Amino acid sequence: MNIKQGYVYHIKDEYFEIVKDPTLMKNHESGKARPTYFCIKNTQNNILWFIPMSSKIEKYVDHVHIVNGKEAKVISSIKKEIKIKFNKIMLLINQGKKVIFTDINNDINIMLKELDKHN
Repeated sequence: MNIKQGYVYHIKDEYFEIVKDPTLMKNHESGKARPTYFCIKNTQNNILWFIPMSSKIEKYVDHVHIVNGKEAKVISSIKKEIKIKFNKIMLLINQGKKVIFTDINNDINIMLKELDKHN
């Protein structure tokens, strides 16, 4: 699958089973449909992150979200705002500050180990 930044995706259950992070949004939580995620690339480690719209392993991406028969792409102004905020959050995390519930460094380590398994 060709995963593109700026589009909206659904994530496979397998990702959540590997990461085992109780702070992440869950697929099919409370009987609801899967949440959609905005795709952005962290240029420091080339990991694709999927940010919930309602954090890179391509095999965990199930499919791009389709609306009216077309791939759902986030409009430029919102995409720009998300990227700016993502970069600020990653900068704070890299400075050792806890700014979100999810343990990003743990998730990065898990995904890098998964990448090593497949290389």
